[in-house]
Amino acid sequence: ALNVLLPLQSRSSQHGSFLPLVRVMLQLCGNLVSGCPDNVAVVWPHLFPTVFTSGVTSSDVATVNTSVMIIHTCLVVEPSRRSYLFTDVSHGRPLLAKLLLLTKEEEFSEWTLLLGEQFISGSDFSSLFEALSDFPAARVVMVDLLTATLSNNSDSTVSPSTSVSFQSGNAVFAETLSFLAKQCQVWSAGLPATAPSPQDLTEQIQLARSIIQYVSCASGRTDGAQILKKSPDVFTTVLGTLRHLTPAATEATKTFVSEAEGKKSPYYGVKRDLVRCLANLLSEKQFKDQLESEEGMVVLLNNCGVDNCNPYVGQWSILAIRNACENHCGNQSVIAGLKKHGSVDVALLRKMGLDVDVGDDGTIKVKAAKHPEPEMEL
Repeated sequence: ALNVLLPLQSRSSQHGSFLPLVRVMLQLCGNLVSGCPDNVAVVWPHLFPTVFTSGVTSSDVATVNTSVMIIHTCLVVEPSRRSYLFTDVSHGRPLLAKLLLLTKEEEFSEWTLLLGEQFISGSDFSSLFEALSDFPAARVVMVDLLTATLSNNSDSTVSPSTSVSFQSGNAVFAETLSFLAKQCQVWSAGLPATAPSPQDLTEQIQLARSIIQYVSCASGRTDGAQILKKSPDVFTTVLGTLRHLTPAATEATKTFVSEAEGKKSPYYGVKRDLVRCLANLLSEKQFKDQLESEEGMVVLLNNCGVDNCNPYVGQWSILAIRNACENHCGNQSVIAGLKKHGSVDVALLRKMGLDVDVGDDGTIKVKAAKHPEPEMEL
């Protein structure tokens, strides 16, 4: 099979008529390596990296799928072959990055996700993450795949047509979450205070967003919260990032975006994920104390409104405040000490010709503005 495949592979790039035969030979090699380490020992050195790279970058979908199938089968039979992808800087790592990026493409078969499972479910996730330092887009895919294992998250960038069902073991989950919790501190520090325009969205910002989403989802698991409990710096990082991204209440009400515009924001869901993480962690007394010492209650209060860039952020903020105040006099005193300062100048209401009036008894009334501005199209 190899004697036929190797000469054909070099010719297929020049003459497409050879592609069907190339696919047949690739399929035969894939069948022969299944469950047979001896055949893997023969096939892998001949196909890695040239034939594999040519196969997964082919414009022919069937050739890509067959090539991915062979790689997956070889790694199942001999997992030690993964080191070739990690350590070969010139060929292995670019091939690894390409394989991960293929999981985002709907036209490819489930072999790409099965291979993605192999890469993210092992105890060497941190080594793989570090090896892809020159491929931030592939890192984003890795983290998004992990998030998909925790929940069916509609915001995940994993192809919506594919059901991701693999799960990591408890020990691997603990190791991976601890690693990404530290990465959260590193990558969230570089987020601009205001969302960049879509054309200015960098892969570094995308990676920070994905890591925040994963840590947030993991915090909702009992074992995830216990792991994060051992890293109090994570709470400080999440709260600090939320504070950094949250404008003052008087500024937040001056702008309004529609739901459609919100979904286009590069920061879509980021503050919601940060608040969700805080809400999950604030059931623990140590984090209630941290919130009080870091004066974080006002940050949560400033996220209780409607924000189409962050669906349900208001509900998560209320839950976070509830958890923070439960059996904690310090946080309760912050709420008790709030004073009424009148209504906030809400841009959306003014655009609609409405105004807010707070009566002496504290009741809130919405009335027509004296000088309504032109209606804003919604």
